[in-house]
Amino acid sequence: MRCVICGQGYVDGAIDGFGDYVCVDCWASGEAEYEGREAVEFVEADVPYYVDYPSESVARFLDACNRKRR
Repeated sequence: MRCVICGQGYVDGAIDGFGDYVCVDCWASGEAEYEGREAVEFVEADVPYYVDYPSESVARFLDACNRKRR
């Protein structure tokens, strides 16, 4: 997948409320928030090996994308 904002691929990110993929860097920089996007689903980087993210880590990632604190 390629980020709808910057075009970057092969990194973790999230699907937003519009159904678009946004990379972790655009969430971290605040650019996604500036455009009014909210992360709703975590997306792993497309790499040739499997990474098992614990559900708590996924929830924290989404909260961080949306600038929420647990």
